[in-house]
Amino acid sequence: MIAKSYILEFPIKILLLLAILTLLLTSCNRGNDMEIKISEKGKPIQELLTEIYSEEQLNEINDLKSSLKELNSQYPIQCLREVTGGYRAAYRSTNSILLTFFDGNKQKLFSQKQTLLKKKADFESIKVGQTLDEIRDFDETGDYIFLYTGRVDTPKISSHYTVDGCLFKISYDDDLKVISIESELI
Repeated sequence: MIAKSYILEFPIKILLLLAILTLLLTSCNRGNDMEIKISEKGKPIQELLTEIYSEEQLNEINDLKSSLKELNSQYPIQCLREVTGGYRAAYRSTNSILLTFFDGNKQKLFSQKQTLLKKKADFESIKVGQTLDEIRDFDETGDYIFLYTGRVDTPKISSHYTVDGCLFKISYDDDLKVISIESELI
C-alpha cells in the first residue's frame, strides 16, 4: 500500500512543481507590464526626451492605434504628462514634436504633430488685446482648431509649442481678441 501511495503522490508532486515554476516564470515576465512613470512636473522636455526621431518615425508613431502600454513597448515613452481626462506622451524630431493623447483608460484618443519654430521668449511680445489675425501672422504653425469646429460654444483657445519645451494657450473673446495667455511645460 505504501508503495502504491508513493507512486500516486509522485506525479502529483511533479505537477505541483510544474505549476509553481510556470507561475514564477510568468510573474517574472510581468516586469514589462510595469506602470509607465509620469514625468516630473518641473522638468522640461529637453531633459526628458533624449531620443530624437526622424520625421518618418514620428509619422509611424502618429499612425499607430496603440494603447499607452503598446506604444511604450514599441517606442519607449520618455515624457508622459497627466492632462485633463487622461495622459499626453511626447516624442520629438529636430524640428517637430508629436503629442499623443490617451484617455483615463490609457487608450489612444488622437495625436498631433507640430512644427517647432518659436522660442518661449518670442511669446513675450504677445499682449492682451491683440487680434487673432495678429497671432496667426506671428505663429503660422499654431493650433487654431477652434476655428474649424463649426460650433460657437467651443472655447476659443489656440495652442502654440516652442522649441524650448513650452506650450502657450491663448484665449480669445467673441471679438477674437486675446484675453489671456497661459504657459506650461510640454
